[in-house]
Amino acid sequence: MTIIAKKIAAFKVRPVNHGTAKRDKNRYCGPAVLSIMSGITTGDASRLIRSLFPHVHAVRGTSDYQIQLAFKELGIRMSRVSYGVTDSKKPTLAGWLKGTVDERTAGRVFLVAAGNHWQIITGRRYICGIIKELVSVRDKRVKRRARVSDVYELTPIAEDGKIRVPVIEAPKCRKSHSSYNRVRKLVAENADIGLGYDIERSLTYGDTQRWVHVCNSVEDFIYGAVKDNDSPAHEDAFTVNDGRCCYGWDEVEDRMLEIIEFVDKYNLRRAAA
Repeated sequence: MTIIAKKIAAFKVRPVNHGTAKRDKNRYCGPAVLSIMSGITTGDASRLIRSLFPHVHAVRGTSDYQIQLAFKELGIRMSRVSYGVTDSKKPTLAGWLKGTVDERTAGRVFLVAAGNHWQIITGRRYICGIIKELVSVRDKRVKRRARVSDVYELTPIAEDGKIRVPVIEAPKCRKSHSSYNRVRKLVAENADIGLGYDIERSLTYGDTQRWVHVCNSVEDFIYGAVKDNDSPAHEDAFTVNDGRCCYGWDEVEDRMLEIIEFVDKYNLRRAAA
């Protein structure tokens, strides 16, 4: 990643910015919260994390330390606060919201880790990488039963109350034919789970969509875990089920790798056989 310059911007909460290139977006919650607080695309947020941690080749789950350093690069301080959350006490998000009404005053921004998912809460408003826009904390899409593991307050580092947003050089595109060859190899190597894709061409919009799929038993497991908030695989299933519609072979490759990782994590190959 090459930072061309840094521009001064307001410290505020914004909708998630996935940019204009569909293949360049990152659907994970770490890059999403960086985008929410700075306005950079999730693709650039992913590149920012990788530049700070060269050993990270694909940004998926992110640690507190990784997010903290990335926010520091944006001119944002990430300070842990307790507000009822300790090692022995992890309230549900609903319980935490109820207990922090007085603390969540106008203008204060909190980064909450709940259910292995980063989310931003300011006042009575909520946003994350899944919902993508500011909504009420009572919105039905908010996972209010998720357990809160950590809470941080976000504040600007500079005395002027502004943040410093990096202008990042546009990445070079991967060669499509190379990704296509790797996709074919992934399909051949994972025939036991029915890994594959369907192609749909839109006569209306002139684009080509590629839908990634797996066998019925794995699909049933994914959909079941998505609907069951108490399932250990709920958050992972929610992530892997998102973004099945792809527009480029490089995006198909990324989605397939995510699904393979999910299948192996939950030992689904035996069930698929």
